[in-house]
This record gives sequence, C-alpha cells and structure tokens, in this order.
Amino acid sequence: MLEIIVLMYIASWISFIAGYIFLKSGSSSARKLEKFTWNSRIKKFQERPFNKIIDAFEEKNFLLALVCVIGINFNMVIFQALTGFILLSPIVVIFQAFLMGILIAQADRKTTVFSLFVLIFELGAFSTSGAIGLHIGIEWIFTNVSFVDSFKDMIAKGYYLIPVICLLLNGLFEASGVFFGIKGVPGAKAVKEQLYK
Repeated sequence: MLEIIVLMYIASWISFIAGYIFLKSGSSSARKLEKFTWNSRIKKFQERPFNKIIDAFEEKNFLLALVCVIGINFNMVIFQALTGFILLSPIVVIFQAFLMGILIAQADRKTTVFSLFVLIFELGAFSTSGAIGLHIGIEWIFTNVSFVDSFKDMIAKGYYLIPVICLLLNGLFEASGVFFGIKGVPGAKAVKEQLYK
C-alpha cells in the first residue's frame, strides 16, 4: 500500500515538472495549452464556489478562503479515490498534475514559489487518495479480497488519514496566501475583467 502511495506521489511531481517545462518550451502546442488553461480558469472562476475564492483573496478573508479551498479540493480527493476503484486514478492524477504544471508556469515568481510549497500538500492529497482507491480497486478486481473488506482494512490501518491531513494542510497554507498578496493564476484582475488570452 505505502509503495503505491509513494509511486503515485512521485509520478504526480514528475508530471507537474513535465507540464511546467513543456509550457516554458514556448512551442505552438504549449501556447495553445497555455491559452486553454488560462481561459478555462477564468471561465471557471466566474461560477460558485470558485468566485468566492477570488472574493476571499481580495478581501483578505482567511476563513472564507480556507473553507473554499478545502471544500473544492475535498471533492477532488473523493473523485481521485473513486477513479482508483476502477483503476483509472494514475491517469487522472498524472493528467491533473501536468495541467497544474502548465498553470503554475504562467504565474509570477512570488506565486510560483508559494504554489510550489502548497503543492507539496495539494498533490499529496490528490495522489494519496488516488493511490488508496487504486489499492482497493486492485484487491477487489484481481484478488479474492472483497471491496468491503479492502475498504475496512484501509480504514482500520488509518491510510485515509494521509489525504485528509494533506487536504487540511493544503487548505491552511493556500488560504494563508491572503496575507502574502498571492495573485493566483490567473489573478483577480484577469478573472474580474475576464481578460481571456
């Protein structure tokens, strides 16, 4: 189990770095993906609950930012685990980390440094939940261990605490960006004025 968790975490960072380097290459494909991720984020942040994160950072409202970040990322943590049950979490984790690399490569230096620290826990939450789901899925599909028994074993051994702790730490540190003037990608101005590329 721990081997799968470690491998998924390492794979997510490799994919993130690949996405970051790919965007910095400046190729035509990279520019198209840059435009796609930037515009998609602006569109997404027009809707609830994502627009509340922008409000929280503009108002320097730590509590609102904390609730929004944990709430939104909690859904992704659950999604990663569910995809693991059907053995798809490695693909989802790698793809998501790659897009994160594309996104962070567009950030200013301050946001980049801050994001790299926050990603220790954000990628941790996503990859570990995906790994747990994958482990349960492998046992369920390829061995005689029932889904319920595998799930109960994961609970009994406390593996679920790893993504939960990562999720909480990610929320605390990401929300603390309200105190440091972190702009985000795209920043509040780009989102509010809908500055599409």
